[in-house]
Amino acid sequence: MSYFKGTGNGYIGAIGYGEITSHGVKNASINTIGAWSEIVEISDAEYAELQSVFKAKPHAEGKGYRLKENLTWEEYDIPVPSEDDEISNDEAFAILTGESV
Repeated sequence: MSYFKGTGNGYIGAIGYGEITSHGVKNASINTIGAWSEIVEISDAEYAELQSVFKAKPHAEGKGYRLKENLTWEEYDIPVPSEDDEISNDEAFAILTGESV
């Protein structure tokens, strides 16, 4: 078993453990907090450190957080949907069935 982190664009999107193969990871246990495009094998000490950072993730109403590779959290605003974004049931059905709206 190996420990790994999933990284991409300067962020850490996941940590986990499993069997790292040329096609990814199998028999894995993964904690995900975002997207990643690359799997990097890490030590058990780094895995433990990342677990503690994940557990200390900040939480604030209307905010999201991305974990940067330097282990700091980057805050961003979560968009609030407006009433203009809502569609009727008929419009939703037309979209799902491929009809023009």
